[in-house]
Amino acid sequence: MYDSAGIDQNLTLNSLNNLGCTYTFPAGAIELSTYNVGMGIGIYPPGVYCISAAASITTGVTFSGS
Repeated sequence: MYDSAGIDQNLTLNSLNNLGCTYTFPAGAIELSTYNVGMGIGIYPPGVYCISAAASITTGVTFSGS
């Protein structure tokens, strides 16, 4: 059972790594409460959020969706 869990984990990770970015944040300090990715400032619908280079993310985010 442990072996199949590891295989499933690798398959899932590969699938996730192949998803396209919904939004890509710029490098540097990222204050999530100040970005608008389409739902209003600081609100993030379900999606894949990427960072283009070295960055630091701060607090202040609301996730929406199920």
